[in-house]
Amino acid sequence: MLITLGLAAKTSFSQKLFFAKENYTDSIAFKKNIVVLAEQVIAAYEVSTKPNYYDDLFRLQVVAQQYNKVSQTLTQLAQVSFGDTVNTKALGFVFRTYSLTMLKDPQPLTFDRMFKSTFKTEYNALSSEGKTMAAAYYDKDVADLKAKLEKLKAKYAKKEQLDLDEGIELCRTYCSALCYGSTVALAKETMNGMNEDLYIVEDSILVRMPDGAQIALTVVRSKEVKQALPAVMLYNIYAMESHVDVCKEMVSRGYVGIVANTRGKRLSPDPLHPYEHDANDAYHIIDWISKQKWCDGQVGMYGGSYLGFSQWSAAKKLHPALKTIVPQVAVAPGIDFPLHNGIFMTYMLSWIKFVSNNKLTDYEVFDNMSRWDSVFTMWYNHGGRFDSLDEIEGKTDPIFDRWLSHPTYDKYWQSMIPQQEEFGKINIPILTTTGYWDADQVGCMHYYNEYHKYNKSDNLYMIIGPYDHAGAQGMPLQKLGNYSIDSVAYLSFTDVVFDWFDYTLKGKSKPKILKDKVNFEVMGANEWRHVPSLSQMSNDTLKFYFGNTELNDQYSLLSSQPNGAGYISQTVDLRVRNDIAKTMEEMMLGESYIDSTFSHGAHQLVFVSDPVKEPFAIAGPIEASITASINKKDMDVSFEIYELTADGKYFYLMSNYQRASLAKDPTQRNLLTEGKIETFQFNHDYMTCNQMEAGSRIVVVFGINKNFNWQVNYGTGKDVSEETILDAEVPMEIKWYNSSFIQVPILR
Repeated sequence: MLITLGLAAKTSFSQKLFFAKENYTDSIAFKKNIVVLAEQVIAAYEVSTKPNYYDDLFRLQVVAQQYNKVSQTLTQLAQVSFGDTVNTKALGFVFRTYSLTMLKDPQPLTFDRMFKSTFKTEYNALSSEGKTMAAAYYDKDVADLKAKLEKLKAKYAKKEQLDLDEGIELCRTYCSALCYGSTVALAKETMNGMNEDLYIVEDSILVRMPDGAQIALTVVRSKEVKQALPAVMLYNIYAMESHVDVCKEMVSRGYVGIVANTRGKRLSPDPLHPYEHDANDAYHIIDWISKQKWCDGQVGMYGGSYLGFSQWSAAKKLHPALKTIVPQVAVAPGIDFPLHNGIFMTYMLSWIKFVSNNKLTDYEVFDNMSRWDSVFTMWYNHGGRFDSLDEIEGKTDPIFDRWLSHPTYDKYWQSMIPQQEEFGKINIPILTTTGYWDADQVGCMHYYNEYHKYNKSDNLYMIIGPYDHAGAQGMPLQKLGNYSIDSVAYLSFTDVVFDWFDYTLKGKSKPKILKDKVNFEVMGANEWRHVPSLSQMSNDTLKFYFGNTELNDQYSLLSSQPNGAGYISQTVDLRVRNDIAKTMEEMMLGESYIDSTFSHGAHQLVFVSDPVKEPFAIAGPIEASITASINKKDMDVSFEIYELTADGKYFYLMSNYQRASLAKDPTQRNLLTEGKIETFQFNHDYMTCNQMEAGSRIVVVFGINKNFNWQVNYGTGKDVSEETILDAEVPMEIKWYNSSFIQVPILR
C-alpha cells in the first residue's frame, strides 16, 4: 500500500494551467497560489477511471484545502485499489490526520496541540495491523521531501504554464513536503509518549556472536504484563530506522515482540553478506532471547520472502527454544533466487542495491523502475556479458560477483538452508504459506518437498491460494490486478499467524483454516479443500503431448502420443532483440491475469488442447517432460500455461523456466550433446488450482527463454555469465519431439 501511494501520476491530458514564474521564487506566493493551482487541476482532472485518480485526488484536495473531502476520497481509494474499506483505515494516515487537524482551524500556536490530540484519537481507533501501517508512514525523510520540492520548482521555474501531468506532479510533491514536514516530528513525539505509557521499548540492543560480529535487536514488551511470555521474532534483512511499531503488533497479540536485523544491518557494524551467516547467527540470537527473564523459554518466528528463508535457515541448526516457525513465501537461495532453476535474473542486482546501499534499505534506488529498465535493456540490447551488469549500473559489486561465481546449487548455497538429514531433525510444528502467483512459490515448495522426503514426523501445514508474493504474507487484495479472487480466499494471514502461535505456544485451538495438512483454495469454485498431502490435491491426471502439425500459427496439445516420431523444427536467432513477447514479470506489472488478446514471441511456440468436455479443477504442480535435440551445448527453456475460456478469455495460470544442462542435477552442469536427442524434466514446477469449465482449453506457450529479465544462454557451454552476443553468430536450431508432454493433475 505504501508503495502504491508513492506512485507518480501518469496522465496524458494536454490542458494548460497558469502558474506564474514568480511563484517559484516567492515562498509566500507559492504557498498561496498552489492552492489555486490544485483547484484548477481538480476541475480539469475529471476522468475517474484513470488508475491513479483517487490517489491523486486526495492529495490535490489537501493542497486545495478541501480538507472535508480527504477522508471520503481515501475511502474511495481503498475500495477501488483493495476492494475493502474496513482493513485499510490506515491508508493515507499522514494526510488524513493532517486534514482532520486543519478542519479544526488551528492557529500556528495551537496546531501542535490539536494535531497530537487528533493523532491519538485516530491512531487508537486503528487495529493493531493498522497502527503498524500508520506508524510506518512516519519513517519518511522530511529533508529529502523538501529537497525534491525545491528541485521540481527549479525545473518549472521558467514556465508560465503547466500541463496537467506537471500540475499533478507539483501538487503531489508539495502535498508530501507539507504534510510530512508539518507532522512527522509531532507524530513521533506522540507515539514515543504513548510507548512510554504502554510499552517497555529497547531498540538499540546489540547481541555479540561467537565470532565477534554483532546483531541489532529491537525488543518491545507490555508494561502491564509482569510474567514471562513466549517471544515472537522477525529475522529481517529489510532494516528500518525503527522496528518498534512492528514489535507492538506482536505485543498486542500477547507476546514479547522482537525484530532481529541480519548481520551488517541497522546498528550492526559488520559487513553485509546476504544469506551467508543467518543459519549460525539465528542459533545464538535465539539462545540470547531464551535466557532473558521476560522470555518463558519459547520462541516463535514468522515473516515472508527473505524472512521466510531466515526461518528455514534457523531450523538448519535448531535451537531447543525455537518451538515453531511460520515461513511465508520463503526464498530458497540457489533454487529460486538469485538464480531460478539455474538461470540468474537481472532483478538480483536491484535487490542487492536495495539491501546493501546503506544500513537500512534504499527504497529510492530500488523503486526507480525506469532506471533499472534502462540498465537492463542497455545490457540486453548491447549483448554484453551478464557479469558486466553491475558495471553498467555504476560500479563492480562484490555480492553480485560472488553470487555469479556459484552458477549451480553448490555447497555455497547449500550451506544456507537445511539439507537432507537436517530436514529430518526438524521436530517442531511449521506453518507455511504461498500463492499460485507467488514469485517464490518454487522456493516454498522446495522446502516442503525436501522436508517430506527426509522427515517422518509430518508436522508441516501449508496454505496456498490465489495470492501473489505480497498477498500470501499479509492481507490479500480482493482484486489482484484485473482478477477478483474468490470471496472465501480473502483472509488475514496476520490473524492466521498469531492464531497459530496461540496454538503452538499457548496450547489454544488450531486456526480454523487448518482442517488438514494441505489447505488450498479452488479458484473459480470459491471453496477451500483440505487434504493430508500434496499428492491428494488431485485424484486423476491428464497427459498432453506436443503435436508437431502446425495450423494457424499454433500446434495441438494431444491427449495421446502421435503415431510415429515427429518434431517441430525451430530456429532462434539470439542476436535479434526486438521480438520480445509479454513475459511473466511484465504481466504482473501490467496487472493482466485475464485478457481477451494473446501474443507471443518468435522464439515461442503455442500449443492448444481440445475443449474439455466436463468440468474439473487443475490441482497441483504441472510437470513437463521435454525431448529435444539442438545444435548447441545448452539452452534455457520457458513455458507458460493459460486457461482459454469458452468465451475467449486467456486466464494466466503459471510460468516456469529451466536451464537444460541443470535439469537432471542442479548441483552439476551436464552439457547437452550437439545433435543428440535428449529428454529432460522441468524441475521445481509451479502449482495452481483452477476450476476448468466445459468448453475451456489448456494453452501452453513454450520455447527458448529470451528477455532482459534473465541471463541469455547462448549455448556455447561456457559460463553463461561470460557469454556475449558474439556467441550467437550461429542461430539455435532446435527439434522439439512429439514425445514431449505435460502432465496435469486434476480434481474431478
